[in-house]
Amino acid sequence: MMDDEDTEKTLSPEDPGDPFTELRRHANSSHAGKRRLNIILAAITEIVREHRGPSSESTGISCTEYFAGLMTSLEGSDLDSKADVLALLMMVLPHTPAAPLRAKFKPIAASLLAAGQAFEAQETGAEDEGGGGSWSAPVRHLIEAVGIVLQCQSATLATWTAPAALQCLNFVLHHLEDRRAKVRRAAQASVLRILDGHASVTPLRERVFSLTA
Repeated sequence: MMDDEDTEKTLSPEDPGDPFTELRRHANSSHAGKRRLNIILAAITEIVREHRGPSSESTGISCTEYFAGLMTSLEGSDLDSKADVLALLMMVLPHTPAAPLRAKFKPIAASLLAAGQAFEAQETGAEDEGGGGSWSAPVRHLIEAVGIVLQCQSATLATWTAPAALQCLNFVLHHLEDRRAKVRRAAQASVLRILDGHASVTPLRERVFSLTA
């Protein structure tokens, strides 16, 4: 489960609880992908600090702030950048408190599903042209992110009759039959994550079991 909002602390690059600690060690690595992620992370950090104002420069940045900054970046980027942002998002999302994920569920869901549609459109176009899709990793990250966000919602009938939650659930369930084994496994893991704590809600249970029976 997510960290409790009341116990969330701010993070610094030296903080052992910083979810980006391992990545930061590779800031000057010969690995191009890790260098690129560090550049994006540094840019997000600067954006958060600018938004806060100069008086808080010495204060560490919380997981919630990183999450919000990454979600904003996800909305306005091209597919390559979206893939990088999603990789960073999956480093911080498991440490993000549940409360903001509930409070901002609708816009979070809309952004994640829009990214999913963008990758799906690109993959469909590549298949039509005789090529193969190359977006397996970001699609897995999206499925995992949707699963975590859904798991954090209240286990109530109201949650699982709301359009946003059902659309997110359908996104995950759709990938249970994906041609790529890693994507299927990500979808399976997300279904189990969602059911953990939510299986007592009848509409959710019936929807999942009708497709997996």
